[in-house]
Amino acid sequence: MTMQLALTQTDASTLLDKLQAVVRAEFAVDLIHADPTNPVFARGHCRVMNCRRGAWTKLLCNAHYNRWTHERRPDLDEYAMTTGPVVGHTDRVDAFDLRRLPLQLRLEVAYSIQVRHDQRTIRLIPVMINRLVVLVAAAKVASLLDHRLQHWDLIAHEHGLTDTGGRAMGQLRFAWKLVHDLAEGVDAESEFARDTWRASAVSVRPSPKKITSIRFDLIPQPWLRTAVKRACRYRLGAGKAFGSVSIDERALRWFACFLAQQHPEVTGARGITRDILQHYLSWLTLAPQLSANTTNTYLVVLRGFLQTCHRNDWMPGLPPHAALYLDELPPRPRPLPRFIPEFVMSQLEDPDNLALLPDETTRHLLILIQETGLRANDACTLEYNPVIADSAGWPCLKYYNHKMATEQLIPLSQRAADTILEQQQQLRTRWPAGCARLFPSPHSNPDGAQGFSYATFRHRLADWQQLIGLHDETGQSVSARSVPPSMTISSDAWTSAAAACRSTPPAPAPTPSGSSTTWPESRQACPTGTAGAHPNRTAHTPMPA
Repeated sequence: MTMQLALTQTDASTLLDKLQAVVRAEFAVDLIHADPTNPVFARGHCRVMNCRRGAWTKLLCNAHYNRWTHERRPDLDEYAMTTGPVVGHTDRVDAFDLRRLPLQLRLEVAYSIQVRHDQRTIRLIPVMINRLVVLVAAAKVASLLDHRLQHWDLIAHEHGLTDTGGRAMGQLRFAWKLVHDLAEGVDAESEFARDTWRASAVSVRPSPKKITSIRFDLIPQPWLRTAVKRACRYRLGAGKAFGSVSIDERALRWFACFLAQQHPEVTGARGITRDILQHYLSWLTLAPQLSANTTNTYLVVLRGFLQTCHRNDWMPGLPPHAALYLDELPPRPRPLPRFIPEFVMSQLEDPDNLALLPDETTRHLLILIQETGLRANDACTLEYNPVIADSAGWPCLKYYNHKMATEQLIPLSQRAADTILEQQQQLRTRWPAGCARLFPSPHSNPDGAQGFSYATFRHRLADWQQLIGLHDETGQSVSARSVPPSMTISSDAWTSAAAACRSTPPAPAPTPSGSSTTWPESRQACPTGTAGAHPNRTAHTPMPA
């Protein structure tokens, strides 16, 4: 059942040469020692006095944690002060032991450790790598590529590693993909030639919503798929976000599926006529699974795609009249702003209800969104110290508006400013030297460089609203998830709000190391741009989605 990948001796030699070129000296050894102070390899030294081993659970090394559990979990502080040192020593403690593996296989595993170290997104536990080494050594292979990934799962079961979804197998899959890309010389050019683009391979950032790949294989017509890929590559080169380009592909995929289902006779660009485009216009408008906004977006994308293909001759034979015009596009809905009634807002701001959120980071994130009107995506990626003073000395929140692709400022209220200071103080307990994000992800984030996940925040917010029984004046359950992420305020409202703010003496901008700063008492926001901060609170207040 072994699935060989038909590597020739020359291929294997080339792969070994590549591995020797990319694996750095500190990882190109058979016993890789893990520094406990490196956040990728441990959580610091064990809390037990005079123990220099790396800490994991409860900030204890594995030996002291097992002893603490065996002693029926006494008080941790007292245990750390009174328990004795670990007797005995082995060079495998706080080390990745690759000595059982042949040279190429050892370098493959070491390469995966090196990349994990450089990415700094998850922690590598030595026992995890050592379990992987035992499995790979028992398989008696010269390279991870000797088996396909699916077959490695079978081998894991055969050798008693039933936890195929655990960390050891996760690292094996990660290593396999790395080595596979290295063997095939995957770079941006080769990735663009594929029908699936990964953000990491084309050297662009994934979208804030964690869109990491774009698939073109779902477009059934090869001639259309080629043109769509060229257009998407052009859009990336023009500076468009990876997430925006993924929307382009999705929109053009709908057009491709329409052609395949409604007009299978179209076998080339010459078949895209005005009659077919008019048919698609009505067909898409009536699609029940698409909202009016999505329908408009998909048609705008198709219109731009056809214009670009005409301009660059990317689809030879495309009729000159194959185009959509602005007056043909259905209008976007313009609903009135949706607000959360004060009755509901009071429940969302109730301190007792906020205390039911799962952790301080989630609570501080929600409060800051309530006070500033920030989009959740933008709030999740705030820098550790985002507060600066404007020209009048007023403390403002500096953030990057991903939707507008620009930096903006929002003046801060007292509550928002206090929340930022509390969040910074809370982070120093885990990262005394500071971290990159004000709201770092609580998992797989040893350096605090990864922002809080929008999906995680959204799910926690939904669960919390059910927990507190969020309801309106009639007692009916409501949800704040569907409310727009920012409010639109007229220029008159901004002018009056700015005047109200300027009438109050501004407070100095805070410093991340202090918490005694005096802040303005007013909750109103001083608009300094087009950010979504709210002016004086009236009967209703918008709530970010």
